Amino acid sequence: MPVTELAFLPLAQGTTPASPALHAKLQKSIQVMQTALGIPGRRFTYYQSLETPQLLYLLGDWRSPSEHRDQFLPSPENQELLQLLRDDLDIPRIEMYHVDVPNAAVPADAPVLSLGWFRVRGQDKAAFEGRAKSWAWLSRRDPGQDGVGEASAGGWRIEKASDGHDEDEGQEKEEEWVSFCGWENVDEYEKLAEAVALDKSEHFRDLVCSSQVRRGIRIDFEKNHIEATQ
Repeated sequence: MPVTELAFLPLAQGTTPASPALHAKLQKSIQVMQTALGIPGRRFTYYQSLETPQLLYLLGDWRSPSEHRDQFLPSPENQELLQLLRDDLDIPRIEMYHVDVPNAAVPADAPVLSLGWFRVRGQDKAAFEGRAKSWAWLSRRDPGQDGVGEASAGGWRIEKASDGHDEDEGQEKEEEWVSFCGWENVDEYEKLAEAVALDKSEHFRDLVCSSQVRRGIRIDFEKNHIEATQ
């Protein structure tokens, strides 16, 4: 089952997000991840959080959660990466999980990426997914169309959140849908996001228990800077 890795990488205190030295290490990490298991054509992308500049998002491309967890994470190549980035990242605070959508379907090369998290009751999971897949916010669209983002995709979070709160006996657990939507720049997002936001739509309001949306700016290693957003 191809999946998308979504990792949250907080920078260590004193690390500058735009540092060329940091970017060189991140670029090396992409090269390692792309080649470590001997399967060409994988895609890995870093974004810097717009809301929290000291936080990076990593979108990874894996054939399954077990391939990533059981083959790559314990590998010597990954251990070398942790050593390489140990002074740049707050490693104990790193979080990661997988989303059941192929990375190839995610707009992971968009200059701006909005990430949405939508929690729904387990009993509403099928209904939410059915509506979400027919909604323009989550369907792959023509980037040239007026009034739409570059592309979008979504899927269910595979590993459940550990929020420290036990479920009440008999209470059905919530599921979390993660959406990825690409934009040409922040201005486009600001102009169009309100019109297509899932949690604002009457088609979803009865299903969404809670939601949040964050934005990331793609780190363009070829230009050695964070992608322009205005």
